[in-house]
Amino acid sequence: MTGKVLGILLAVLATVISVPSAALLTMFAAEALKGGPDAGIFTILAVSMAALDITVFVLMYWANRRYDEAEGYRNDQDRIGRWVRYLLFGNLVTVFLMMMVEVSISHPEWTERAPWLLTALLFAAVFASVIFLSRYGKYAARRRRIRNLQYALSSCGRRRFRFTVYEAEGQTCRGYVQGKVMANDQVYVNMPGKNVPEAGRIVRIMIDGKEEKSASGRYAEMTVECAGEIVPYTVISTHYPMHQTEPVIQAENPHLSGIISVYSDHYANDDYIGILNYDICHGEYLVPARRTGKTDTRDMMDPLNSQTSVSFYSVNTAASPDEACLPVFTDWDALSRYGFVIEDPQSTVLIMNFDKCRRLTEQGYSGIVIDPFGPRPFYLGRDYIATLISLKGYQEEFPEEADNE
Repeated sequence: MTGKVLGILLAVLATVISVPSAALLTMFAAEALKGGPDAGIFTILAVSMAALDITVFVLMYWANRRYDEAEGYRNDQDRIGRWVRYLLFGNLVTVFLMMMVEVSISHPEWTERAPWLLTALLFAAVFASVIFLSRYGKYAARRRRIRNLQYALSSCGRRRFRFTVYEAEGQTCRGYVQGKVMANDQVYVNMPGKNVPEAGRIVRIMIDGKEEKSASGRYAEMTVECAGEIVPYTVISTHYPMHQTEPVIQAENPHLSGIISVYSDHYANDDYIGILNYDICHGEYLVPARRTGKTDTRDMMDPLNSQTSVSFYSVNTAASPDEACLPVFTDWDALSRYGFVIEDPQSTVLIMNFDKCRRLTEQGYSGIVIDPFGPRPFYLGRDYIATLISLKGYQEEFPEEADNE
């Protein structure tokens, strides 16, 4: 069972237990406060329900962490956890409603003498709901826009996948699948060194010598119908490589993200390293930033006006926890995992090429991290960047950038 599925199942279990326990806690506490011979028993029951609720909150926090780790989602500023906040809000509303029920049953004279009391309690619950929804509703709308950007260019509806080719014979190729690919999927065949991909279709999927209808997160052999002959380090994907700033910020670097994903298996191959370096230098990246000057009402997916000033975020690597690195992302799917930026109302995103990104490292960064919260983050230290811009091919293709050194 994956961490994502386990997290969801535990969250559902915690919710099913927590809300009724909050209701029982309110009832038992009310009975205990009335006194009488059974007050001690109700006190014990109320304490037991409180202990159960605390345990459930811990379980929900752990489930949220498991889910986020599986998704690669990261928000170090959120110490409580999104799911715990939602569950706490649900419990508070439950307690409010139970208080109203208890007052109307146990003290009907209160409602007769002061009918405004129940109205005040109900208004408090509604007001709390409005505050909660206004606080997190805008992030829900933002996440919905980002999800639309994640799949806006997909050839397979609401799916994203990449198949990085290790070996190829004609149109039959072997490699590793990220995401879910299905037979008859329409795809883009991104050849190394080519800016324009070929349109293609997955004809057959073979796993361990057996034909399958789909493959996900594993090695597979595929037959791909396309115009050209497939070569090693081709990346077959659902998305077309592109970048734009109008009407919204959008970027897709399927070949780069696919090539980076297999670095641990192919770093000793000179052909692979050459292709990797080429893709890095030709990438157009999503770079998150924070509006610091006079702000406007545009969302983080919208282009900025020329008067807006920004500061850039930083992340730390496990190897150098005390050094700040510049995070850049190959697409919105990768950026959507940066929870702190998504929930920052002042956040924005810029599209920057490699030269602009590496110049930002001169402002105190130790290097660049590509897709830092994905399954295969890639770190470019100062030495690596210096090596890239010193290469003969880079200086010939980007003479202006090289001359500015």
